[in-house]
Amino acid sequence: MYSGVTELKRFQQFKRNASRGKKTCRAVNHEYTSRADLLNYVQSHALPATVGEMVPAKLYAVDKVTQYWTRFPDVLGCCLIMKRSVEWLGQLIELGHGWALHGDSKHKLHHGRWVLTTFGTHCLAWDDDAKLWRHSFRPLIYMFVRENESKSAVWMAMLCLQLVSDHFFGKPVRSAVNITDHSDGLRSGMQMLNVDPAVEHVETTPHLSDWSHISWHYTHGKILSKSHPHHGEVYVLLRALHLTHTVEMKNLLQATDFTKFARIH
Repeated sequence: MYSGVTELKRFQQFKRNASRGKKTCRAVNHEYTSRADLLNYVQSHALPATVGEMVPAKLYAVDKVTQYWTRFPDVLGCCLIMKRSVEWLGQLIELGHGWALHGDSKHKLHHGRWVLTTFGTHCLAWDDDAKLWRHSFRPLIYMFVRENESKSAVWMAMLCLQLVSDHFFGKPVRSAVNITDHSDGLRSGMQMLNVDPAVEHVETTPHLSDWSHISWHYTHGKILSKSHPHHGEVYVLLRALHLTHTVEMKNLLQATDFTKFARIH
């Protein structure tokens, strides 16, 4: 479904075209090896003064972040944004209720040692062809970085979001809750977007890759021996705990499960 942002197929096609043009992963790794290389790129793709001057489907670099690069001496990366994402950002700023910020890396879209990380939110979008509502991701900013999911890199991405918000709208942007997988860098770095350090943070416990990994190790006896008399019961409890959707539900199951584990052992 077209949502005004570049689709996965377009990223994959770009990568194939880059390879055909001898823009190999090794070449890309050697082309951008310093802050000076990134500075040249950022300045040539700088944000315009207004949203109306932005070209649809074109990626712009958050050039103002170069003023703060001394805060991130161990990060070699660049944050990118497009017109549709800026428009969504403006809608979130004017919302009268809280919204969730979701951050995750797209390892299948890496190019050499450069990994794409996206930060955005979710909404319901009407699919006119299928005649139903779909759960759709709305990216707010992209980051290509070598230090994938490090705390400093995520801090820089959050600063870029604030710089874009101030540049176009003159207002700060704040999330009510942050959603990530089990990455310490994402979980701690995304807190920078909010003034209140006590902002609630919820792990994306229904993350399929995480549960698939845990499930495989458990069912193969890597966590608890398959000969254990309560192997099946512990698996059910572990799965329920991992797939909770709220903090309250997780706390309740933890209290209940710990009681059951004590009884099992």
